[in-house]
Amino acid sequence: MTDMYLNVVDLRLVLLVLVALVALLLQYVLRLRRFTLVNKYASWQQEAQAVEAATHEAKGGGAGLVSIIIPVNERCASCAGSLVESLFKQKCDVDYEIILADEGHSECVRDLVERGQKSFGSLRYTFVPETARYIEVRKLAITLGVKAARGEWVLILDAQTLPLNDEWLHHFVQNLSEESDMVQAYYNYEDNGTWVARRAILDEVDHFVQKVAAWDKGVTLDCGCTNWAMRKSAFMAQHGFADSVSLPFGEEAILANLHVGADRLSILCAADTRTILALPHKTAISNMRVQRNELIHHLTNGARKFFIQNGVSSAMLYVMVASVACYVGLRVFGDLTANSYSLGYLYTDALCMIVLVAAFVLPLVFVRKTLKTLSECRYGAYIYLYYLLRPFHTLATSCVRWENKGSFVRKFI
Repeated sequence: MTDMYLNVVDLRLVLLVLVALVALLLQYVLRLRRFTLVNKYASWQQEAQAVEAATHEAKGGGAGLVSIIIPVNERCASCAGSLVESLFKQKCDVDYEIILADEGHSECVRDLVERGQKSFGSLRYTFVPETARYIEVRKLAITLGVKAARGEWVLILDAQTLPLNDEWLHHFVQNLSEESDMVQAYYNYEDNGTWVARRAILDEVDHFVQKVAAWDKGVTLDCGCTNWAMRKSAFMAQHGFADSVSLPFGEEAILANLHVGADRLSILCAADTRTILALPHKTAISNMRVQRNELIHHLTNGARKFFIQNGVSSAMLYVMVASVACYVGLRVFGDLTANSYSLGYLYTDALCMIVLVAAFVLPLVFVRKTLKTLSECRYGAYIYLYYLLRPFHTLATSCVRWENKGSFVRKFI
């Protein structure tokens, strides 16, 4: 009877180790290895920039005039002023214009344009008429800005965005090639050292990695709210944001997901084309998470697959932790009962130790290297805490989404 009990315990221990190992492998396949793609593409982009600098042949030389569109309202007029000033200090060989697309026809934005035009002749202005009620004002502002653009390429920047260096535009336009209809570059929030900022930054890093992984597999996942460019002709051919008229957010994501093939998309991963976005209030960040959760259900099945894989990876993290904890508990109990260490479990103990060490080392190796590539702070133990808590955060966000589902429908006036 005792031998039978020991055999059952042995079988459980072996199964627990194998389950932990499989869970670790699934985490690597479904999430961790994606981080290497960002490093790879960033390296390729930097090599291309080095070649361009050596040969003085810009890849984006055929882009012609580039139109930079900034949707703005009275709440972010001061930020828009800082952005405009920064843009006109950019060192770029390509001609560009800046169009402020006023969402509310506000006086402070008009004053900003009047002051700016005295120093910058290529600063232009358009606005949303007060009678417009059939579309969200931000969508309409961007659309009117695109229609007013004189360049073939339109580059969209949120008013609270700032380039990190004065050669950002130079590096960005190098990628406006004939082979692409849309170019997306990495952006993230400013890091003020708070827990709110850390989580928001890692959220964006994880989503960007997911976006690059989808692109690598031939799927256009979505698009962010800033630091992206599109051919004016391609934008107008797809009737702009017509597919998201009934949704009060996510216009860029739906446009990219439905109408831009991965073969006509470029995603820029190098820090040279990165921009920084002002950190919103905690409530605004929570609302954006809920909106992104809702937006998933408006994307194609091919795109949703990558979000499902992220969920499976998070589940596997807990399966691995639970398996290792159970194994350690059974082993400690067995050794305490026998009052000695059993050499018969040496191989399973060694395998469990390997899984445990790999579970601690792999996230640091993959995530921290990508954070360095993207010029983000390389968080330490917080990375573990972030991914451990992520399933609970996602569940809480999903609950809020269901409670507020009615507010996601655009109410026409």
